[in-house]
Amino acid sequence: FPDANGNAPSPETLRFQLARWTFDLTANTSEARRTTLYDAPCEFPRCDDRYAGRRHRHAVMLGCDMRRYAMDRLGPPPWQFFNQLVHLDVETGLSQTWWAGDAECFQEPTFVPRAPDAAEGDGFVLALLNHLESRTTELVILEALKLADGPIAHVKLPVRLRMSLHGNWVPEAPAA
Repeated sequence: FPDANGNAPSPETLRFQLARWTFDLTANTSEARRTTLYDAPCEFPRCDDRYAGRRHRHAVMLGCDMRRYAMDRLGPPPWQFFNQLVHLDVETGLSQTWWAGDAECFQEPTFVPRAPDAAEGDGFVLALLNHLESRTTELVILEALKLADGPIAHVKLPVRLRMSLHGNWVPEAPAA
């Protein structure tokens, strides 16, 4: 959290990991098992919402690599700065990332299935991308399983959106 003057803590002092907590709901105990899934700075992990609360293989999230940020040009990064999109295969532990540039950062990604009956992971990642130097925002769309290839589409927004927006994908409801 920011200090009393609103300053963000130094990014190198922050430690966040993606972990899975497993509870045995049939046991008469309050014990839980913690498994680290991704041991690098990350935030806002998302799975295919059709698998929420169930075993799933694919996750997308924000990642942070401060070595790739233009500190010399931009000064300290904005609060909640994440400059990578990450796809993680939680079964194999393999990950792939997409980095947009040294003056860009992302907001919470969302997974969109290619079709209602698509296999888990078969779909798209949508994320807002803030361009810090031009003070503009765009929506980027990437193939979820080919995240490292970069966007397949860019949607330029007519306004700059503030940091820390959250979103969900809601498929069109059938006509009543």
